[in-house]
Amino acid sequence: MRSVSDSRPVLAALLLTALTLQSGCKEWLVGGEMPSPDVPAFADPKAHAEPVAVAQVPVVPEGAKLIGRRDEAKAAPAEAPVAAVPADGEAEPPPLRLPEPTEPGVVSGRLDGVDELDQLPTRDGPEEGLDPAAPPATPEDEGAAWIESTAEVTPGCLRDGRVPSLPLPSPEALSWLLTVQPRGFQGIAREALACLLGVSRTTNAEIFGNTVFEPTALGLRAALAGDERLVGIVAAGVVTEEPRGVGTLVVVLDERDDGWTVRDSLFLPWAGSDATHKVSSLSDERLVLKKRSGVILRQRDRDNEVEHHVTLTTLDALTEVARFTLSGVVDEGTVKATVTASGKSFPKGLLYRGVVAGGDSAADGLFGAYVIETWKADGEAPYRLDRRQDGKLSLNGAAELLLGDQPAHAAWVYDAIPKPQRQDAAALALGARIDGARGRVRQAVEYWKKAVKAKDAPPDLQRDYARYLAREKRKKDAVKAFEAYLELAPDASDRAEVEAELDAVRGRPR
Repeated sequence: MRSVSDSRPVLAALLLTALTLQSGCKEWLVGGEMPSPDVPAFADPKAHAEPVAVAQVPVVPEGAKLIGRRDEAKAAPAEAPVAAVPADGEAEPPPLRLPEPTEPGVVSGRLDGVDELDQLPTRDGPEEGLDPAAPPATPEDEGAAWIESTAEVTPGCLRDGRVPSLPLPSPEALSWLLTVQPRGFQGIAREALACLLGVSRTTNAEIFGNTVFEPTALGLRAALAGDERLVGIVAAGVVTEEPRGVGTLVVVLDERDDGWTVRDSLFLPWAGSDATHKVSSLSDERLVLKKRSGVILRQRDRDNEVEHHVTLTTLDALTEVARFTLSGVVDEGTVKATVTASGKSFPKGLLYRGVVAGGDSAADGLFGAYVIETWKADGEAPYRLDRRQDGKLSLNGAAELLLGDQPAHAAWVYDAIPKPQRQDAAALALGARIDGARGRVRQAVEYWKKAVKAKDAPPDLQRDYARYLAREKRKKDAVKAFEAYLELAPDASDRAEVEAELDAVRGRPR
């Protein structure tokens, strides 16, 4: 029987072999080579009481965990079993503790007070200090934060013509600030914003007291410059002194890393009342080129409304390309008008239609006057007036436009006449002819049916209705209409002609 002292070198060799197979020859030591069995520390029996420290392993207190991959943390190695006690009572040496290999980029150390693994950051997780679930800042929060940032601004920028070194908030927050004007917006914050937007420079006027910004503003983002990058557009009501001026300030903003900056601005003066002045609408639309957009802005008061078309040129100049009075007083009287875009694939022209001094009733069938303007643009040039038409707002005026091969304009004038004045046979027949010229067969037929049934309808309307049905290849209805005409006018001077038309529809031409 071998003695215990004789078996110790053998046990050490077996232990070394097991550790080598378990951890891998290349990774079980950090920064060193595998020790040889000939090292004195393994050969000396007394060395079992103090095992050789192969590598430094951080001490992890109970309740704390090392930061690393979750699968590695879940697969924590089990505690080493207690070594068996030999027969002679001497304890076997404890197993060597080998460190787990640390991957690049993973921080090892202590993390006290963390009990759940889900709270541990990973390499692919969010950066420290960022809350991925936090909602984006609202315009109200952003506006309030901007007001706080003006606390360090020195007053007097309007007097000295200086621009504060301060970025602007987003278009949404800026429009909220100008519309709501919360507490804290007075004084320095208001003055700083006026200097940043260049109000005094743009309007060429001085500003005093709490004027400058009216509580009306709108903002949006659009690809105004002809590319896919969005810019901010803000339209704000402005009031100035010396000289007194009311209008709308249009500002184009570019987004930078630290905030928004002014790209260009334009002041649109207002000739109406400043007490009820407001920015009523703001939208973007492709106006000049297919890839270049424009801004459609409307400002109004109680009695007037004006539509402005604004765009950026290739030289980054914000300019107004067209202006239309939608409601208000013009040279001829009070006008109510609309503006529509025309053209294929993108608007190539603007159509302005206005009714001047219209009423619900008038003598001699005259309900006012109309004006029709066609505006065109070539390239990036501002829109120019291509054609202007005006006339009487009456059935005769609509008929003249129809004879001039302008059925769409004729329909607009016709619809502008009060409906009670369009119920006699002649007016209904004119409506039928207008819709027929526009290719609206169903609507034209409805008008014709009403016209021939009117009390004052002459037989000629029945004949004209039959001829329209024949042109539209509605043979059965045309035959009935021709027969009804011949019954209504048996002695008509054109009876032979109408009978020949009837036979042609029946398929029995003479």
